[in-house]
Amino acid sequence: MASGATEQGTVRALTGRIALDFTRADRITASTGCNSGSGAARFEGDRLVIDELVVTAIGCPADLAAQETFVLDLLRARPTISAAGDELVVRTATAELRLLDRRVADPDRPLEGTRWTIDGTFDAAIASSASSSGRRGFLAIDAGRVSGSTGCRTFEGPATVSAAQVSFGPLTLAGPACPQEEARAEAAVLAVLRGTATASITARSLRLTKPDGAGITFQAV
Repeated sequence: MASGATEQGTVRALTGRIALDFTRADRITASTGCNSGSGAARFEGDRLVIDELVVTAIGCPADLAAQETFVLDLLRARPTISAAGDELVVRTATAELRLLDRRVADPDRPLEGTRWTIDGTFDAAIASSASSSGRRGFLAIDAGRVSGSTGCRTFEGPATVSAAQVSFGPLTLAGPACPQEEARAEAAVLAVLRGTATASITARSLRLTKPDGAGITFQAV
């Protein structure tokens, strides 16, 4: 994640989330603060060579559009790449972008002891919003118990965390029955909070996924 930049020797203000991802071999993914791009890339010595970068085309406000041009021009100019500790520096003769390791700049939140707000539910083919009513559900796991809200009713019950898996025991629900549309959203949430689910956390995002591909996405509060 970007921690600073200069252009023609002058400090350049940054806004939004600028990030580079090299985790896939021979490929780069870049976030500019507005759009994102990805494409084939390789290293020639300490130089980054991008063969092609396909960028999304969301309209950006003027300041973000200018920043996006700066980031993309830098990446396409065969910059040098150097690393020191947790910092990565992307540099040309006229510009420099400094980035901090994501695990340092935005560490993974702990599963237990964090309040996780529901973003939405998904299965192997379909994703949906958190709640048709606009009320946001949440979940918290602590000391072998889970509690939260489906966005309609509250719940609580046992939960055992082991490595990257969470085993949910029977949940007790409280509150009046949900209206029909909210009841469907609640059923999708409760289906995941039954039995064992795999937990995957990246920064402040959590995914709980069942073996059949159904799951819930969350954001840490």
